[in-house]
Amino acid sequence: MTDDQELLGIGERALARVDHGEAEVMVVDERSELTRFAGNEIHQSVAEQFRFIRVRLVHDGRTGVGEVRGHGADAVERAMTAAEESRRVTTAPDASPLPPPDGAGGRGAFAQQGQPDRIKRPGAGADHEQQRGRCL
Repeated sequence: MTDDQELLGIGERALARVDHGEAEVMVVDERSELTRFAGNEIHQSVAEQFRFIRVRLVHDGRTGVGEVRGHGADAVERAMTAAEESRRVTTAPDASPLPPPDGAGGRGAFAQQGQPDRIKRPGAGADHEQQRGRCL
């Protein structure tokens, strides 16, 4: 499982690549395990780990979203490209701006494993309630 600082680093690097407009990056590492029993014995045991990267870009009144699942080195690049392509072809309605950042330097949020409803913002004194899993 990836540690929180690595996830924050992935998000920070993605945000640093934005050269115009506003951006929101969410990086989620998830692990799921399942054990099935039959006849009082373990019949099947499986585990899965995946990464989900979501990017939302807002510029010139247009909003685009790109999502990628996977751990590949190019996953962030693919999500950024998909978000920009989506933003570029949308019409320009009255887009709502992204909420202002808060926390350490205005960026970053994560929840500890086992605490999916508590988001910790680096540098903030108190936890903030939010209904999300580990995210950035």
